[in-house]
Amino acid sequence: KGARYLRIRLDKPGHLALCEVAVWGWNNNEKDMDKLLSYKKKASQSSTAMGAVASRAVNGKATRLFEGGACTLTKVQKHAWWMIDLGKAYHLEAVVIYNRAFANGQLSNFEIQYKTKKHGHWKTCAVHKGTVVVANALWSSALNMAVTCVFTREAKALCQCAKSASGVIRIT
Repeated sequence: KGARYLRIRLDKPGHLALCEVAVWGWNNNEKDMDKLLSYKKKASQSSTAMGAVASRAVNGKATRLFEGGACTLTKVQKHAWWMIDLGKAYHLEAVVIYNRAFANGQLSNFEIQYKTKKHGHWKTCAVHKGTVVVANALWSSALNMAVTCVFTREAKALCQCAKSASGVIRIT
């Protein structure tokens, strides 16, 4: 069935800031297997702080400077979240989350969740415990990526993710 709605949810009180969320996947009825699904899709979040709206995370720009108007931001709250509606259900291939530059510790203790129907139950496909640290963010583009969750076609469910040493979360 796949996933139509994807949510990033904090597992602790705090605010959530995201600079880009790229969702890749495919649909059984489409020939394009590696399709960027998230670009300009409808996004929402649990609250908005400082005018940093949810749509900033799906504008196709991986700019990570909050001051440039590139990142989202929620108010401080319990289980802050950001969500995207992909328009229809897709098989997910990868979710790439770009963290805010110069904000070590800001993206921490979060889950990536999905559901097929609007009123369905959320299912967790990836959990990141601890802090995503972006070292030397100004100098190394390789460290701009906070976390990537990769899904394989062989996976029966979007779960059982394990973090590898490279920082990539893969279905096992």
